[in-house]
Amino acid sequence: MSDHAVEFFRIDRAPETARPLPDGYTLDVWRPAGSAVPPGCSGPKWWVWALFQRAGVFRSDQYGAVLILRGSRLVHRSSLFPKYFRFPFMRDEDVQVGDTWTEPSERGRGLAAAALAAAAQRALRPGASLWYLTTADNEASIRVARSAGLARVGTGVRTRRLGLRVLGDFRMTTEAGR
Repeated sequence: MSDHAVEFFRIDRAPETARPLPDGYTLDVWRPAGSAVPPGCSGPKWWVWALFQRAGVFRSDQYGAVLILRGSRLVHRSSLFPKYFRFPFMRDEDVQVGDTWTEPSERGRGLAAAALAAAAQRALRPGASLWYLTTADNEASIRVARSAGLARVGTGVRTRRLGLRVLGDFRMTTEAGR
């Protein structure tokens, strides 16, 4: 996410029905039970998040990822993050969907919206909220949030701590309707 204004979206109740995927696609919710990193994912951030999970930085056991495959090839992922220092606006039982990626050749097929709805259906506990953040200029991401039934609840900023974005957090500065 860039240093632009951040849009905060939320849903407080899981959708009653799943969003259908195109033929040949499957969806799975990965949890770090057998492996520290989701299949098809690599890079240091995954090891940092695995460490956060093991060290108790995350406030619940809700860490995971929604994975969509076309055949055996990963074409979309959306990470599921419990509350931790980057999301001070969340309650302990809430989940934030972030680090979302779709293979460029697979965009425009509703995969991100299906993953977001699946996250709400499969990861949202009673009384909890599911959050989704995007920059205000990311129109495609905003369409995904609205398509999945999330409501815009405010705007805010991504802060820096000690001059570093990676140590910063997300702050809601204006609530929608106020």
